Amino acid sequence: MKNKISLKFVPLFVLTATVLTSLNLVSQVITFERTDVEGKKADFVTATYSFGIDIKIEDIENCSNVAFELSHNLAQFVRFSEYKNAENWGQGVTIVVDVPVDNQPDRAILAIQAGTGFPADANSPNNPKIIHLEFVVAPSAIHNQILEFSISKVRATLFKDSVVELIIPTVFRIPYRIHSYVDVWPGDADCNGEVDAYDFDIVSLYLTEPTDKSRGFKRESASILWQPQICIAWDTLAATYADCDGNGIVTTSDFAVIALNYGRKHNSNCNTAFSSIGFIDEVTETKTNSMQNNFEITENTITIPINIDLSENTVIGAAGIIDYSLEPNVKIIGMSAGEFFDNSSLHYFINPKTNKASFCIRNSDNQTQSEPKNNIIAYLHIEDNSATNTTKDKTVSDFIGFDALGNIKKLNQSYTSIPLISSDIIFTVNYDAGKILVKNQNIEIENIKILNILGNTVADFSFARHNIYDIGSLPTGVYFVIATNQKETFRTKFFKP
Repeated sequence: MKNKISLKFVPLFVLTATVLTSLNLVSQVITFERTDVEGKKADFVTATYSFGIDIKIEDIENCSNVAFELSHNLAQFVRFSEYKNAENWGQGVTIVVDVPVDNQPDRAILAIQAGTGFPADANSPNNPKIIHLEFVVAPSAIHNQILEFSISKVRATLFKDSVVELIIPTVFRIPYRIHSYVDVWPGDADCNGEVDAYDFDIVSLYLTEPTDKSRGFKRESASILWQPQICIAWDTLAATYADCDGNGIVTTSDFAVIALNYGRKHNSNCNTAFSSIGFIDEVTETKTNSMQNNFEITENTITIPINIDLSENTVIGAAGIIDYSLEPNVKIIGMSAGEFFDNSSLHYFINPKTNKASFCIRNSDNQTQSEPKNNIIAYLHIEDNSATNTTKDKTVSDFIGFDALGNIKKLNQSYTSIPLISSDIIFTVNYDAGKILVKNQNIEIENIKILNILGNTVADFSFARHNIYDIGSLPTGVYFVIATNQKETFRTKFFKP
């Protein structure tokens, strides 16, 4: 549905024929409809781009001619470029451009009349589209200014038993905000002056931008250097800043820019400029502290390792998307860091509406680890409420790794869901001695990790080559054991009294 702004008016009648019969006409409606974009995107115009407007009149029958004045401000930035006739209408179009406006050099007026080119009669069209107009916004237009159109002095000629001219003594205004050039600091996705954990959430929110019905723009000479970089504001304004690498698409690669510029600050706060148009509300509503493990592991929780090839030890971070949108019985509840990175910092964002999770994990000091402990970079925690309690294998999409110089490479990897194997087959917990015993010696275990009910790792036995592990220092509570090797991952639950 295209954006349409309407105005109802009660007309005055002026006799243009010899006899005026009694008229019982309802209020007429003038519509001002954008044709280049739809929905919320029709609330603004964009520098360097043209935009189109259809002007129509509704609730009127047998209309042969309409005349009006269309004016707008910001005449130095917005110019009329062309018009198009309407179907079965517009044979008698006259447009006078740049009508002088006393003491208003910033205002432009177009005097417009359009009609069938024939006298009004019973065959004149009903509810005609008057005209299509095209305007162009100069590249020098100032970002965030308000362009306002006004229609006034409307006259319509129609036939109802006789020829009648309607004089519409009213003015209505249509505002558009200008999207022009803005400064983007690579990594400050929420534009609050600092690269922090919230920026990961903003990129996660706009990973689908631009869409088929919105536009995004590449930055010229884009880089990840910490300096302001000029860009045309996107149709989805917040997504302009979520495109941290400036390639014109919000992808997981933008997580890498946040990670590399993490902690940097600048003094130009764009939130001040956008506070009046809901930019802050749009961003802050999405903010969740993705660094906290604010989920609980339950009986239905399945923990899934996300693996990376051990040869990728030059990367300092990785990012990707996990999609369970087609599995309504599966719910993503959280993530926790794996052992691949020495000093890992994990950020993830779960969108409950789409049942997708995006994540970025990195070495906090942006250093390369010389010998990874194992190939697990993170663990995904889900709840599987299906009847069989089994989860299909999944692949991380848009899976990328990045090094300390900002070089990005694609990672090819899949992760496997964990079989629910009872503890008496794999593990025995000796509460008195405070030990975990790996019972089945035919299963080689390379890593054992113990999580509390909040998903926090409380014990980590990397390269676990033995079959007895000390848990005596753990406080009383419920815990989960995750044991992994190169082929499998096993999970069990126990209570330590």
